[in-house]
Amino acid sequence: CNVTSTYAKAIASYAPVAGDEVVAFVGEGVVANTAIPANFAPEGYQVEVAADGTYFVDDQAIAQVDGENFGKVEWAFEAAIESGKTLTLLTNYDAASYTFEVPAGKSFTIDLNGFVLTGSSNQRNHQMFINNGTMVVNDSSNATGEIRYTFTGERDGSMGTGNYTISNRGSLTLNAGTINNATESSSTRHMLDAVDNNSTLRDATFTINGGTVKCDAYMAIRQFANSTTHKNDVVINGGSVGKIFVQGSNANAQKASLQVKGGEVVGLFVSFELNSQNLALDVDTSCITSDYMHFYLDSTHKVHTDANGKLSMLQGTQVAQVGTGYYSFEDAIAKANETGEKVVLIADATMDKATNVTANVTIDLNGKTLKLNAATLYFLDCQATITNGTLDLSGVVAKGDCIIGVGNYSKDGTLTLTNV
Repeated sequence: CNVTSTYAKAIASYAPVAGDEVVAFVGEGVVANTAIPANFAPEGYQVEVAADGTYFVDDQAIAQVDGENFGKVEWAFEAAIESGKTLTLLTNYDAASYTFEVPAGKSFTIDLNGFVLTGSSNQRNHQMFINNGTMVVNDSSNATGEIRYTFTGERDGSMGTGNYTISNRGSLTLNAGTINNATESSSTRHMLDAVDNNSTLRDATFTINGGTVKCDAYMAIRQFANSTTHKNDVVINGGSVGKIFVQGSNANAQKASLQVKGGEVVGLFVSFELNSQNLALDVDTSCITSDYMHFYLDSTHKVHTDANGKLSMLQGTQVAQVGTGYYSFEDAIAKANETGEKVVLIADATMDKATNVTANVTIDLNGKTLKLNAATLYFLDCQATITNGTLDLSGVVAKGDCIIGVGNYSKDGTLTLTNV
């Protein structure tokens, strides 16, 4: 029995079956001039009949790399890493608890081709894929391709351990297909994410151009910014994404950025209380499909949504109070319109977009200056008072437009200025 091995496809020792004359036994080639029992072929191989009637053992067609079939995805993965060629799934495949690890400096592209690659483990801190290099996920068939992982073990209850479909520690791109952590939901706490974008060891970037990222049990994406030297970036240009957890775990966390430019995102949970200055947000809120939006930042930062629905970070100090502090004059007025409470400036402030006062409120400048950089500050259907400070109108080039408006063609308004 002659044995050869290609891409670690080592063939175990098999005793010849009585009546079979074995000429040779190789991974891919002619093996016998009489019939070979099917169970004579090792796992991942199959017995085939050549055109001349002889029998040989060849790979099952499970996955393909550069035109060569492989009987196990694990073998195809090794070939793809070595060659840099795309691994294409040819059927559904269960990789059990195997971990596919892309080494640093290497590239790996998988074409799901409409099929499902599954994995599972009952061990905590297990990942189906670990990407230290460059990984690209495509699906060239009918968009039903999926990388599906399930954790079947006991949850730790403390969020101290995690099980991820992909732990990305390099560059990961999803163009099509689904990345799914299919673990069932439970009240017991455990870090379960489809993609853990982790910058502890090196820069980590996850770009989503299409496809789906989902995890019903916890977060679709955990953006774990936990480095003093490495950046952590998530860019969503399209596709469908579940909830995203942006986590600056400690005061050492380095810069992280989340950009949502297209597609759909279920919600955001942002926890950057210790180092908010290191976080950049550029989120088109029209892409957020629920009201699940939670932000935990330090006292000098806030999120701000402009008139076009773009959410970003603002850095600075609180400039006004309406019961509690606000970082912009416009936000303070919005709150006063709801409650009728007094607006008190606690620092010089600017008004950078048109603002309507629609409640009977007092704006106490409190000895500070309110500079208008945009037209118009309107007082509509209200009786309002501005007291004790300076209104600076030099930031507006009106060109005939109104800078401060009291009433308009359809609404009345009254404004009283005292010590202004």
